[in-house]
Amino acid sequence: MATMTEAEGVGLAAPQVGVSKRVILARLDKETVLPVINPEITQRSAEAVVAVEGCLSIPGFQADVERSLTITLKGQDADGNRIEMDLSEFPARVVQHEVDHLDGKLYIDQFVPETLSAISYEDDEETGEEQVVLTPVTLEELRSCFAKATRVPTATR
Repeated sequence: MATMTEAEGVGLAAPQVGVSKRVILARLDKETVLPVINPEITQRSAEAVVAVEGCLSIPGFQADVERSLTITLKGQDADGNRIEMDLSEFPARVVQHEVDHLDGKLYIDQFVPETLSAISYEDDEETGEEQVVLTPVTLEELRSCFAKATRVPTATR
């Protein structure tokens, strides 16, 4: 939970921190973080909503993603008790995003075309306040950023 809190995140899946378990943390509201072991979304509403998402695994970018408005979640709580709950709106979005991580999917695998943006910050010249700047990027540009960042240097002889 410390990783999620420090990054001001609203959800985290165990594989994001190197743990190969089907466990998620999902912030339901300002005070409540729900840990779920073996989460399973058993129902999804046909009604969907498009909203902006970002991800701790892909810092500095965001895009619009369409997700079901309501879901039914089954799993186990931190004490191993079975849970089943209906979630809607923001909590449903967070859980869907985190369960996607467990299934090997990222939001960039399903974003609305033309909405992917790099996030940067600059000071407003008039007010001096920090402003968010969104710069449209392509998926190829995003992949290129991460390919350069994770490239392993080759040894020279």
